Order: sequence, then structure tokens, then C-alpha cells
Amino acid sequence: LRGMRPAVCACMPAQARLSWFLATTSCITGCSYHAFSPPTRVVPLESPQVLPQARHSVAAQVIDTGAVWGPSFLGAAVRYRRGLWDKLEGSAEASLLHVTKQPEDVDIWPQGYSVRGGLKFQPLDWVALGVGVGGGGSAFGGFVSPDIGLVVGYENPYIVPFIEGRAFISQPIGARSLYVGQDDGETRYTKPQTTWGLAAGLGLRVPLQHVEPVGHSLLLGVSLTDVFDRERREGFLAASVG
Repeated sequence: LRGMRPAVCACMPAQARLSWFLATTSCITGCSYHAFSPPTRVVPLESPQVLPQARHSVAAQVIDTGAVWGPSFLGAAVRYRRGLWDKLEGSAEASLLHVTKQPEDVDIWPQGYSVRGGLKFQPLDWVALGVGVGGGGSAFGGFVSPDIGLVVGYENPYIVPFIEGRAFISQPIGARSLYVGQDDGETRYTKPQTTWGLAAGLGLRVPLQHVEPVGHSLLLGVSLTDVFDRERREGFLAASVG
């Protein structure tokens, strides 16, 4: 993640933006640039319910996300799910995020992508446990990221509220140090390092069709993700519809 905090650091360019998968500008004491290694998911729009065995599901979502005090970017994700056994399903998903703005003197490929495979187990009607692993890349190099999560919700035919929490670690692969602009005449470079993260989210699943075994739903969600490494810490807000 790389972004600017213009409200806090007036010395930074107002148009500084890079995607979730690139780098983040943090303002702790003065103005500084910093890169985080990203997770594979931004907003998981999932209630606790798993699919019955051999059933399939496809979901698509759009994402608007950014640092609490600055950067903004848009993205999309597609997820395929299949019921494997009783109370267990598998999933595969792909995500893409695109930078909305970046400094005029910075020429960095403004895309970041990831893929992830996961399992979700539902021991009770109102709770499910999930694990997954994936990876991706950006102009700053590649990464691999495992995650673990919990989702709690109230399943019903009308409006399904749910809350979710996740923890992840992201390890860069072939990380590159890239030029990210000037700060008070000083040339800045940044390179991602091992990153940890915690995330929490709220969501709603609104069934649009109450006919089994086929159904369609509208999904809405927001999340807050806290990422940190040995040097910096930053929070990111996200909203999504699917």
C-alpha cells in the first residue's frame, strides 16, 4: 500500500495514490514513504452458510478501499465456491485493484492482483471457520499470504447480518525497491517486507430469490484492516457490494 496523508502532511503531493498491492505512505513523525506486503483479500462478502455437497456458487464484487487518512483505489473480485462434504466447502477467488491517482513523476504499473484458495467449515448454524492461502504480484514484486478467519451471522430467508474477523501474514517474493517520488527535494525509494495484518468487517446478505436449490443474493460489506511490519503501521477502510 502506498498513499499520502495530505490532511496531516502538507508537504506531500495531493495526487499521491497507489493501490492496495503497491505501497503506503505513512505519517507518524513528519513525512515518510513505506511499502507493505498485501493480503489476498480486501472484503470477504461471506455469511457463515456453506454450500450443500456438490452445489456451486459464483460471486462477483466491486471494492472501494483506501488508507484511513489518504489513498483511494478501486478493485474487483470473483469467487467460485463448491460444497465438498457436509458442513465443508472449498473456494477459489481472484482479485484486482487499480490505482486511481499517482504523482506525475512516478511511473509505476498501477495494478495489483492476487489469487487465493480456501476452505470453510460450519460447525454450527451461526458460525464458520475459514483458512486459505494465496499470492499475487505488483510492480513491487510478488508475495504469498496465508490467512485464517471466523465469521458469525444469523442465517434466515430475509436479511442475513454477519461479522467477520481475520488474521494474515504476507511474505514478499522477489521484492523490488522502487522510486516513489520526492519529499523536500529528497528522492524516496521503498521496498515491501514481511507484513502482518488483522481485519474486522460487517456485512449483510439479502436473498433475492427464495427458491431452493437455486438462489441469488445481494451482498454488502465494510471492513477495517490494520497492517504492520517492523517499521510502520497503517489502517485501511473498505466497502464492497456484490
